[in-house]
Amino acid sequence: SAPCSLFQVELRTDPGAAALAVKQAILDGTDKFSALAPYTKTSGRLNVWKAYIELAKKYALPGKPLSLLLYPNPTDGILTLELEAQNPKYQKLEIIDNLGRIAALEEIPAFCVENKYTLDLSHLPQGFYTLRIFDGEETSIQTIIIF
Repeated sequence: SAPCSLFQVELRTDPGAAALAVKQAILDGTDKFSALAPYTKTSGRLNVWKAYIELAKKYALPGKPLSLLLYPNPTDGILTLELEAQNPKYQKLEIIDNLGRIAALEEIPAFCVENKYTLDLSHLPQGFYTLRIFDGEETSIQTIIIF
């Protein structure tokens, strides 16, 4: 899936430029390993997650980051979010696994925005995840660990 709406627009309007952006993000996201240099054109191994993050940064919508407190982290799956928003409205929350797939998607009601919100991720396997929360104008991204 496309990392953001601006990238989706470029995919539709200029697929060639979008393909080149993906290629460049993949090449820039390579983890360099000198032992692999004789065997690969990139002198390392591809890191798809790094490439995904680079694309997301390139096509990110302008806006201020949301102030987010997240605990406990690492977690057994039950996570508390404290979100400080200037304009209380509903928030969209994505949990992204280490392959860049959306593992959970949730909307936080407007009445929870100024307060604490409990998120149950106990159904997800152990591992590293990225939490992305946004309201269309502001975004916050944090890494979480489920053990």
